[in-house]
Amino acid sequence: MKNVSRNTETFFGKVSLTLPHGLSPEQVKDWKRDMSMIVRPIVIITTISKEGVPNAALKTNFMIVSSLEEVAFTCPPEHDTHRNIVETGEFVVKRFSSSSLTPQ
Repeated sequence: MKNVSRNTETFFGKVSLTLPHGLSPEQVKDWKRDMSMIVRPIVIITTISKEGVPNAALKTNFMIVSSLEEVAFTCPPEHDTHRNIVETGEFVVKRFSSSSLTPQ
């Protein structure tokens, strides 16, 4: 099996997502804490309720699921976003690129 490096791109460059070997239990705990603070990509899901009330939700739990750049995300049923999508069948996903972060 080919050894594949698991990395993620952050504002600070590439960061390994593979636990380093030879760490003490305390170092493992610190490493896991640090990895949980990696800046994740964010999308905004916007919906409008059947009463016409707009809603915008920030989501970090999403993924690109095909070469056509279709996006999948999760949303608990008790959230307005979920209810609005079920009731109206409509939503908008806004993905940000690095150029979105550059001041104009």
